[in-house]
Amino acid sequence: MQNPPNSGTYLTYREVNGASTSFPEFVNFIGAYRRSDLVMCFSTLMGELSDQRSFGVEFQIKLVHRYCQPKLAEATLDLAKSQQRWAVFHRRALWIVLQFAAIACKEDGNFKELELPEVGEICLRANDLLYAIESKQMGSLTAADDQGKAATAFVAHAEMSCPLNWVVRAFSCWHECLSDPRVTKKMKQCGIKSSLDELFLDAHGISLSRYLLVCISLFSTFNRGVLAQPSKSTLVRGKTWSGGSISHEEKEKVFGLISMDAIEVPSVLFGSPRQSWVFDISPFASRPLWELQPGHYVCPDILLFAVSLMDRTYFLLEQVVGSHWGNLFGEIFESHIHSVIKSFGVDSSGFRSTYFDKVCFEESEDEFCDGLLVCENLVAVCEFKGSRLTTRHKSGVSIPSTVDAIKKAVAYDSKKARKGVAQIAENLTEAFKGRKLVASGKQIDIRSKPLVIPVVVWFEEYAGNPIVREMLQAEFDAMLKERGTDGASVGPVLLFTTFDLEVFEQCARIEPAEVLLCEFAQFVLNNPGHICTLFRSFAHYRFSGQQMLLGRVGEKLTQIKDWLDEEHNKRVDFSPAEFG
Repeated sequence: MQNPPNSGTYLTYREVNGASTSFPEFVNFIGAYRRSDLVMCFSTLMGELSDQRSFGVEFQIKLVHRYCQPKLAEATLDLAKSQQRWAVFHRRALWIVLQFAAIACKEDGNFKELELPEVGEICLRANDLLYAIESKQMGSLTAADDQGKAATAFVAHAEMSCPLNWVVRAFSCWHECLSDPRVTKKMKQCGIKSSLDELFLDAHGISLSRYLLVCISLFSTFNRGVLAQPSKSTLVRGKTWSGGSISHEEKEKVFGLISMDAIEVPSVLFGSPRQSWVFDISPFASRPLWELQPGHYVCPDILLFAVSLMDRTYFLLEQVVGSHWGNLFGEIFESHIHSVIKSFGVDSSGFRSTYFDKVCFEESEDEFCDGLLVCENLVAVCEFKGSRLTTRHKSGVSIPSTVDAIKKAVAYDSKKARKGVAQIAENLTEAFKGRKLVASGKQIDIRSKPLVIPVVVWFEEYAGNPIVREMLQAEFDAMLKERGTDGASVGPVLLFTTFDLEVFEQCARIEPAEVLLCEFAQFVLNNPGHICTLFRSFAHYRFSGQQMLLGRVGEKLTQIKDWLDEEHNKRVDFSPAEFG
């Protein structure tokens, strides 16, 4: 398997045109346009970039032809072809444009009309600014010989996954998982007497279930514009939007929680603690909608809005639950991951794969792992971590801080507490010594399996990259050695984000889970630094050209459509096609 084309290194206006764009020049250049015109246009383009194909060569070529003047398009594509660098349009550059538009552009006055063929030049000029900023901030962070620097750079550059996956996660975590007996038990252990619905209502004036209903309904409306051919920006008018069961009061509550006035964006930019204009868009993540005019809302980034269904809700719930929220969310996250793995932990094409979501040492009932996938010739020992990195850690401004945060989250080893690979290393050592395991009333002897694979599933999408996996591998190997554990039957550490696991479930409908795990583990073992040691990348090349099946995410989207239909009492202006 070869490395993919160099599609992630973006082209700049200086490279294409020979003259670099300075910051004052860029401000003057975009200042000729009306602010709302730029925001609407670039929210449309941002929607197109939410497509997982957006870094594909053909997709970028199509965008260049659509958004560039003919001469600029020709020069851009000639350079891209000669250097095999195809990234012209990407989300970081578009966020540079949106932030500068909020500061430099006005809404009233005489303005130049924004034409589509001018958008490409704006993006290329924004890439000039991005390159200047990244050169200052990142320095030599991508040095291949320094694992900590490389891991930090990967975290800072991370792109988020498919928006529909985030919608399904939000529905699963904030609606379905709350009825899991283990979640309700954890709530009692944390001293939470009221339901999250009631706590949310008391704090924010709307119940959690109704808040989720309004947000997903809004997402479907904006996503309708993204899915249009060609894509178009959708402007929601708060007073007239939704002819269903959503009341005016509920709309007001939700818009107040997730939107900001476009006029106030500059004060948000300069008034919020931020680590980087390039990497840290946290002020927009908490309020992903912009109110361009009173009561008129636009979504600049459909992916950021989808992420906010998890992240904004997460922090709103943290406010009402308090200090116990971290432990409670950990249980909710585990419940979600269990439901994903159980989708493929069944008989498949003659291979027996059984999933156990509670595995303990028999004599003490101490937990052995969060989940155990037992196949004919292997066993996957899984740890699930719902911990998060802060915006400072994600921005990459402090290498030691980011590396330390990663290790504390998924590789922490002390006598009082162990997390991630440390817990797997400790418990594998005990199991290899002969301590018996039990799950669902059955004894399990993992020593009888020729291959034992350590698996960490981490909520933090930003940390899902090959370098972080190598860090965990190094920590895990050192821990086994320190304990004197024979790791001859132990395969490589596999790091999955939630998205990677969702992709795995989809692929397991084509190939049995055991076959996939063996093949992926062997690839990671033979190519430890390859980009495809991240499963989503491995799957992209492994199943290239094959028709993927619907998968659990697709099935859940159908359930969400039914739920929305039921809750809105079959309102006439809602269409299932809004989800694609």
